[in-house]
Amino acid sequence: MSLTGELKPPLTLDQLVNIFRQRVDDLPGDIVDESTSWQNDDAALLWKNDEICGYADEAQSELARRIGGILDQHTNVAINHIAVTAGVQNYTYDRRILKLERIKFVEDATDSEYVLKRRTPVWMDDNHKEWELEGNASGQGTVEFYVEYTNERQIKLWRVPPVAGVLHLTTYRLPFNRLSWTMRSQLIETPEEHQMDLLDWMMFRAYLKRDAETENPDLAGVHKNLFDERVGLRPSAALETVRRREHKMGRRVPAQFF
Repeated sequence: MSLTGELKPPLTLDQLVNIFRQRVDDLPGDIVDESTSWQNDDAALLWKNDEICGYADEAQSELARRIGGILDQHTNVAINHIAVTAGVQNYTYDRRILKLERIKFVEDATDSEYVLKRRTPVWMDDNHKEWELEGNASGQGTVEFYVEYTNERQIKLWRVPPVAGVLHLTTYRLPFNRLSWTMRSQLIETPEEHQMDLLDWMMFRAYLKRDAETENPDLAGVHKNLFDERVGLRPSAALETVRRREHKMGRRVPAQFF
């Protein structure tokens, strides 16, 4: 294992834990190299590997919420691909998705691709009166618009899809994998420019551990403030909802900007 000064993002989880242990001075002995055994035996250490992974997992989720999510251009099939059934209009998207950025419909039979336009229910009511009720008779065309219901995490398609296919979503999302010591060789999903910021949240949580040798509220506060300064404050659930709605509806630009 390399020394902290030699480690640069992208980092694996075990590299992040190694840096953390050096910063809090929780390693067996003074030499940190591949011969150290803390990866396999943490019994004598103040913070156990599983504990630190828990802090790291919490840190990456907290950071993702504060920066608006991890950009995923429909590469993670488990989250960003939704199977479409002919004649079915409503689909639910994954709870880890913070914001829908773009949706493309790809037909199974022909591989034809259609970028869908985002619309509000009010716009649909004004322009397609029976949009929630009508089916899709042969010859009407393929899917053109979608309406997003953010609280329900639902997408309603219009027209009703005439054929089966797949929705390819471009999203901002929370991390896909939970961080655990058994998966320590995996790269961290956090964007590279923020990976070192995870350490401040981890140290904030570590110094709150109720033990005579670990609890230090003053240091915990220092690292919490550093995390806030570098990443920004966490938006409330209400503010996140407002932001999604603004993104969905678009913003009106004052006339003086034209």
